[in-house]
Amino acid sequence: MSLPIKIVVNWDKVQVCEECAKKIVDEVRRQIRSGNVQLDLPKILCDDCWEFNSDNGAIRIELDPRVLRK
Repeated sequence: MSLPIKIVVNWDKVQVCEECAKKIVDEVRRQIRSGNVQLDLPKILCDDCWEFNSDNGAIRIELDPRVLRK
């Protein structure tokens, strides 16, 4: 069973390694041509960057409010 989640990013707090920064820039450049940029951060960030940013509050994962009401 999958649950709908929302990833909330506070870009002012995000800190990433050089490799992840390059992947983010490459993905934004690729998507900007389509006019709609949506980053899949769990796929882009390495485990260390994901954990660091999750622990310091830069990235929060929230359940869809409709799931919580059921």
